[in-house]
Amino acid sequence: MLYCHVEPVVEGANSDGIEQFKVLERSIVNKFYLREFTYTVEYRPNGSHISCYCKKFEFKGILCCHIMKVMAQKDIQRVNERYLLRRWRKDVYRRHSNIFFAGGYPHMTNEYKKFQEVERYFQECVDVEMDDVSKMEFIKRKCIE
Repeated sequence: MLYCHVEPVVEGANSDGIEQFKVLERSIVNKFYLREFTYTVEYRPNGSHISCYCKKFEFKGILCCHIMKVMAQKDIQRVNERYLLRRWRKDVYRRHSNIFFAGGYPHMTNEYKKFQEVERYFQECVDVEMDDVSKMEFIKRKCIE
């Protein structure tokens, strides 16, 4: 983003309320070689729609630096909800996020202490019941209930 330069396309080229910007991106390959790419970013202020010809959002679900640069130039403070995909949000419930990890709880919260105690008892039960099939079936039934 540091090596991007934004310039608006000629005013006559804009139609239907669409503003177009040319974004020149300079990529430094090494000390002696610099690559330049030009991308076109389209911005529709009435529908809060913005898109770039690099198609990074369409492929990876992440807004590209070209769009961010245009948003900074247009002084757009908030990103439209359509660009905040479910997989990047913190407020979405995910079943796998309820799994505790010791590294994630360095201060040993009460919740983690309870989990650790239950896990220790469960491991002891599994170790004892591994040799006895009837005890293992009993544990399975209790876990299902």
